[in-house]
Amino acid sequence: YCYVVPDSGGWVVIQRRVTGSVSFNRTWTEYKHGFGSFDGDFWLGNEKIHEIASSGWYEMRVEMTFDGIGFYAYFKRFIMMDESMSFKLIVGKYSGTAGNSLKLQSRQSFSTPDKDNDKNYFQNCAKENTGGWWFASCLGTNLNGQWGVTDGTAMKITKELEETFVQLRTMVLFALKESMFPQRCANDMTTLDSLFFPSSYATVYPNGLLPITFPHYCHALHDSGGWVVIQRRVTGSVSFNRTWTEYKHGFGSFDSDFWLGNEKIHEIASSGWYEMRVEMTFDGIGFYAYYKRFIMMDESMSFKMIVGKYRGTAGNSLRLQRRQAFSTPDKDNDKNYFQNCAQENTDFWSESVESLNRLDPSILEPKVCKRGMATHRVLPYQSNVHAPYVLIQTAPQFDVPFPMVCEFITDGGGWIVIHRRTIGKLDFNREWQQYKEGFGELDGDFWLGLEKIHKLTSRWTHELRVELGYQGAVYYANYDSFYVEGEYFSYSLNIGTYSGTAGDSLRYHDHMGFSTTDQDNDDWPRGSCANQNGGGWWFANCDTSNLNGNWAQS
Repeated sequence: YCYVVPDSGGWVVIQRRVTGSVSFNRTWTEYKHGFGSFDGDFWLGNEKIHEIASSGWYEMRVEMTFDGIGFYAYFKRFIMMDESMSFKLIVGKYSGTAGNSLKLQSRQSFSTPDKDNDKNYFQNCAKENTGGWWFASCLGTNLNGQWGVTDGTAMKITKELEETFVQLRTMVLFALKESMFPQRCANDMTTLDSLFFPSSYATVYPNGLLPITFPHYCHALHDSGGWVVIQRRVTGSVSFNRTWTEYKHGFGSFDSDFWLGNEKIHEIASSGWYEMRVEMTFDGIGFYAYYKRFIMMDESMSFKMIVGKYRGTAGNSLRLQRRQAFSTPDKDNDKNYFQNCAQENTDFWSESVESLNRLDPSILEPKVCKRGMATHRVLPYQSNVHAPYVLIQTAPQFDVPFPMVCEFITDGGGWIVIHRRTIGKLDFNREWQQYKEGFGELDGDFWLGLEKIHKLTSRWTHELRVELGYQGAVYYANYDSFYVEGEYFSYSLNIGTYSGTAGDSLRYHDHMGFSTTDQDNDDWPRGSCANQNGGGWWFANCDTSNLNGNWAQS
């Protein structure tokens, strides 16, 4: 069910109550699978909501009506975990006219009358309020409660609601649309017969039915068909060692090897929701890699690629390239500060995709660009930064416009230090702008800066390692992925799977925006965690870790 007005539309409706004719006092299973009907009142279903929300970045909008007057609550981010996490809810920064009572339910598990996951130790809030919801205590929002009794809705005062809508919408480039294009690619096409084409392929010409304005190559066999082929290497007769402009516009021909062109790939990928499938052959055996999502940015973002969840038989070597800008021998956008990987490997971001038919078994495993040490200097030993640390100087030719401290021994080395506190003399109780730009000195205690951390992590898949010293012992926490969103998303934290000896206390802060004393993005309803605990951090409600807090306390 899609809501197209107001506010430019595109909202997927996950809950609707207008008539009051459908009971929302349901079991866990009913809330999991959904109930009601789209032409009346309904709940879409927790499994479906999770599937939608896990596919990209989503906003949330709650609309309600009282006495003919509309109120709304908008949340900058919406996340819903899977059933193993009891469909836990996370919402971002609020704006609107209805009041932010949902803030009390952020990071709460879903509860129903037959499954109590709330934080009230004396009663089941779902039973008490006759409906499933993300209860903390039994106060706050409950849009699924008894109809006409709305004590604790998202409104600022207690009223009887006439209508409610809960809606999700994708943010920026993450456009969720009906996946009709692949089917049309397979069925609504004019074909060009050629002896070079296998029976499962056809060339598709513009016919006005598709959002594509150029001929393209359609694979109509695997996974129900409808695959638009963006690269093909079978004969080896076409050189892929090309310039930026050639990769932008495409080269080769559909009856042989070709690259469709980055502009065209972006145009296709931005027109809807796309999957990606990579096929390769070695010794007559076929392998494949399937990605649940494929996004390619435009040229202003250097045709950056984003891929989703993997399955297949070829290995997930693309995991190293997700969120990477495209590179060519004449335009270096890679994350290797010492050389151009496209020159080294003769092509672009994804050697494994580019090399589908090199008949080289090494394409099934990730490849890492070779590194040099030509552009760093070791700091003087008497400095607070010494071996195993080096300082990489400003190197615009490597797209690193700021110096960084690098640790080159622990767990294979290559760690960029983004935070360091060893002396305790530097004040970390700073405002937003200082945390954004960074502060301190690289030969002492410092914070690298949120904007720098975002730029570094947005161009490569990074790990995070936190090291803590206590009474002479060292403890660590490793996360197999680490990414900080841009300022528009409050530099939200995203971390992967934990391992280590320090404990996984950072997990509580996952997906939270950064907060400082002058900018509150936390989940604490009674105040500001940064003001309460000191320092800037990805506070939730409030913290289980705060490495930027008062020195004696951290």
